[in-house]
Formats: sequence, C-alpha cells, structure tokens
Amino acid sequence: MPQNYTPEFEKKIVRPHEEGRTYKSITAKYGVSKTSISKR
Repeated sequence: MPQNYTPEFEKKIVRPHEEGRTYKSITAKYGVSKTSISKR
C-alpha cells in the first residue's frame, strides 16, 4: 500500500538525493524505501 507523505516531508527526503546523498543513507536516516524517494 502506498505511503502518503506531506509535501514538506517529500522535499526533506528528496533534496538530499538531488544533492548527491545515496539512497541507502537516506533510507537509513528517514526509514523510507528507495522507491519512495525515486518516485518523487
């Protein structure tokens, strides 16, 4: 089932990836899946 995140939280988890952080480091910090980050 898809998780619904607030727009603010989405920006918070996507921005680090756009700045060069790895999916692995972001998923570990925020507890979200790689798919949650890459689809945004």
